[in-house]
Amino acid sequence: MTRKECYAIVTARAKRRCERCGIRISDRRPKWHAQHAEMNHKVPLSLGGEDTPENCELICRGCHQPDGGHAPTAERMRLLRREPRGLW
Repeated sequence: MTRKECYAIVTARAKRRCERCGIRISDRRPKWHAQHAEMNHKVPLSLGGEDTPENCELICRGCHQPDGGHAPTAERMRLLRREPRGLW
């Protein structure tokens, strides 16, 4: 299955709504817009996921940004510092 075919199936299943937060989204909006439609892989391709409708979800850019390409079950690393250091 090609990525384009998978996107069409996932879009039809989601009915143009974000599958996480439920807002109405469109792929015709600019890529920087919060309501731009993006296809997310539940298991990233880099970790062995596939382009199948079962592994993909249609989400808005706002829900996709915090994801960062990590698997949902990946252990998160702790921060070393609470605030970034300035150069001043």
